[in-house]
Amino acid sequence: MTFRRRDGPGSGLVEMAAVRAFGPVPYPVWWASEMHTDFDAARVRYRHVDGITRGMDVEWRLDPAGAGTRIVIVHEWEGPAWPLVGGLAARSVIGPHFIRVVADRTLDGIRRAAEGGGSASGDPAGSGRAAGPGPAARGGALA
Repeated sequence: MTFRRRDGPGSGLVEMAAVRAFGPVPYPVWWASEMHTDFDAARVRYRHVDGITRGMDVEWRLDPAGAGTRIVIVHEWEGPAWPLVGGLAARSVIGPHFIRVVADRTLDGIRRAAEGGGSASGDPAGSGRAAGPGPAARGGALA
């Protein structure tokens, strides 16, 4: 994540990027979001403003869970503004093969970093479980 503009602690315009691997073929993805961190509520909210997922709202929820923290990522998006096929593309391709995979990799990287096993950047994604856009939650314990 790179800040294009900082509006305060944990807030501003950010650019994010990842590589989604399809076997040996890497496919780069990127997006820009308005980010706002609510430190008191332990929430980070993103509104995607550029990239294929423009219009997506994402909320990271960080909640105490025993001796650790449970992180849940919620995505809400109706798909790209493509006449007739936007929703279908979001449900059948973009959601399960990009959004879900990148979110899974992100959570796995955070888990590894928190457990002292490496960076939060993750390794190339090669698989993911199907889930479409719209309300979808992922967490340390599946939500």
